[in-house]
Amino acid sequence: MQDPLNINIALEGVETSIPVLPAQTYDMQISAATIESNKNKDGHNLLVRLATTSAITSTDGREVKPGFTLTSYYPLQAKDDAKDPEFYRTKLAELLDAAFHTDKTNRPNLNRATIDQLVGKVVRANVKVEAKPDGAPGNNVARLQKAI
Repeated sequence: MQDPLNINIALEGVETSIPVLPAQTYDMQISAATIESNKNKDGHNLLVRLATTSAITSTDGREVKPGFTLTSYYPLQAKDDAKDPEFYRTKLAELLDAAFHTDKTNRPNLNRATIDQLVGKVVRANVKVEAKPDGAPGNNVARLQKAI
């Protein structure tokens, strides 16, 4: 039997960064929706994970297979110093309209049942390329719309 520690795997040139999707609009499926504490521990966010539905070529030429996820954060309360204390509700309403094909006349309330029903819905995500805190490029979901 061969010694499993007697290996020699070539790793030179292997890319270790997370792929960056080109800035454009993609059909994406909501793969998870959870409520978690925000980073300041003074409120909660709705975290929505969006999975690609088709293969995409990243900005550096790598193939990104279907199922690659991006996370979008939706505050569940206004910031104490918010210039528009209702803005968080606007973003939540856009999410529900995109997922459930609703508008202001027939939009459901956001509650546990509605959040659970988000999973599996397909939306159109307007994806941007932005610098992360470390300066490296990354993706940000700027807006969601109804999938066609």
